[in-house]
Amino acid sequence: MFDILPLSGTLDQEEEENVEFIFNAIQGQRFKTTAVCHIDGGPDYEVNLVGDASLISYKISGEKIKNSYVIDFGQSKFCEFVQRDFFIENTGKVAFGYKISMEKIVRKGLIDVSPVSGRINGGEK
Repeated sequence: MFDILPLSGTLDQEEEENVEFIFNAIQGQRFKTTAVCHIDGGPDYEVNLVGDASLISYKISGEKIKNSYVIDFGQSKFCEFVQRDFFIENTGKVAFGYKISMEKIVRKGLIDVSPVSGRINGGEK
């Protein structure tokens, strides 16, 4: 479930090297283990590893029609400024990035969305 890179090697005194721990996720699974780093002629060091896998899941405030979400601005006068808030909520555990496409907006410049992209951690809006 975990890959450790590099798996082995030699370091001179006072030398450092970054070690990469990679979790190979299996949906809905949680793994906990201990990796032991053995030093020839020295002590062993333990590193606790925890991996938790989850699907990306989210919900968006607004009405879902087919594969799109609709934000209803209601009726307003042509020259009137109208503002609506909507939220993207990460209902899962995995952080993900988002980007809002404005390509299908027919009348460019009349609608402004901010921010158009970002990253949402698990359980946050």
